[in-house]
Amino acid sequence: NWFDPRMLATGHYAAVRGADGSLAAIAGIHVAAEARGIAVLGNIATHPAHRGRGLATRVTRALVARLGHCTLALNVRADNAPARALYAAAGFAEIARRAAYYTAPDGTRTDAIVMARDLP
Repeated sequence: NWFDPRMLATGHYAAVRGADGSLAAIAGIHVAAEARGIAVLGNIATHPAHRGRGLATRVTRALVARLGHCTLALNVRADNAPARALYAAAGFAEIARRAAYYTAPDGTRTDAIVMARDLP
């Protein structure tokens, strides 16, 4: 999972760059319905060369800090233990499960865990 650098221009993303200026990690908002007080977090990714350094945590926190009071939700692959641990540590709780939501290139299916938290 990686991203298109043009997504930063939307203002709905936070990013960390490597020493060479290339994008190392990014987090973004898919949906922001301010009138309804909800946002959906998505496109959280760390370039493979930069994993294990806490960059996903850093960009997620930076993005969350920009949001006002709302309920923030996200989907995560049930088999993605590092991401689920990151979100749990950031205060997200599991609220639902979507069966066979993701499809891998080999055709196998994996559930999505829906997580959410209220922002002050």
